Amino acid sequence: MGRNLVNCLTNCQKDAFPSPVPIRGDAVTSRQMGMSALKDDHLISGTVFAHLVSKRRVSLDKSLLQIRLSIREGKRVDVATVAGILGGFSLVILAMASGGGLSWFLDAPSAMIVLGGTFGAVLINYPLRDIAGVFKAAKYVFFQRELHVPQVIDLLVRMSQTARREGVLALEAMSREAGDPFMKKAIELMVDGAEPDKLATILTTELEYIEERHQLGAEIFSTMGNFAPAMGMMGTLIGLIQMLMRMNEPSTIGPSMAVALVTTFYGVILSNLLFIPIAGKLRTRSTRELLVKQLIIDGVLSIQSGDNPRVVEKKLHSFVAPQERRSVFDYEGMGKKR
Repeated sequence: MGRNLVNCLTNCQKDAFPSPVPIRGDAVTSRQMGMSALKDDHLISGTVFAHLVSKRRVSLDKSLLQIRLSIREGKRVDVATVAGILGGFSLVILAMASGGGLSWFLDAPSAMIVLGGTFGAVLINYPLRDIAGVFKAAKYVFFQRELHVPQVIDLLVRMSQTARREGVLALEAMSREAGDPFMKKAIELMVDGAEPDKLATILTTELEYIEERHQLGAEIFSTMGNFAPAMGMMGTLIGLIQMLMRMNEPSTIGPSMAVALVTTFYGVILSNLLFIPIAGKLRTRSTRELLVKQLIIDGVLSIQSGDNPRVVEKKLHSFVAPQERRSVFDYEGMGKKR
């Protein structure tokens, strides 16, 4: 088939650029013409081969670029978090309004006691640097930016194919375009020729410290969730003391008791509808992210050891549920059939 393609291109070239017909007296002999044609034939064959390889590489680069772009653009609003907060507070406010008036539940001193006491206790319990960092990380509760496991597996399998065909150094360009810093670091270590043991040690150590930072963020919000009801109870005690000091005025007992209980209400709702759920969401995000990073470590080590791409895919499919598993080779087979 390749010979036919070369002949076809040769004929097209001869039709487009006809060679002068040798006449009597020319210095060009038939043997020289044969050697020239053979050289042209080899030149065209090399050109066709280079074109096919370049076309295949461009196709592979496009597919890898699409996967990288889809990984990079994984940041989006977490609808579940927004719906949970808005829905939860809306239903509570609706229930409060249906029983009388919202003004009954508004009390500035109670809010000052709960919020001020909670944040004060947290500042005492943790360094200021850790608290500032956790509030920056709190935005990921509302905006999720995670690597999708099936797409990461597809990328690693295609990297394995490229590495087996062209060598590990062919992945150097991908390290500069990787959407995830952890994946970029893993590819750079592999391309730089780090030993498998050292590569695994470096990435595993970074993974452990990532987990520690994530646990700190969730722990701070859990601590806030524990302190808020306690501060609410403290505000209630303050209100009761003030009420008892004015027992000579019976008309003020009811309103004073209501204000005292509002402080406990603030502490309970902030704890159970905001702080503790945020801590839980951060733990869920951390578990998902650590899973993907562990998958990247195993995939890079498999690529470095020269495993067959199918073996790499089977190994990485162990990280996902059976219904989420998809094979790169199935799509390639469908494309060949078409």
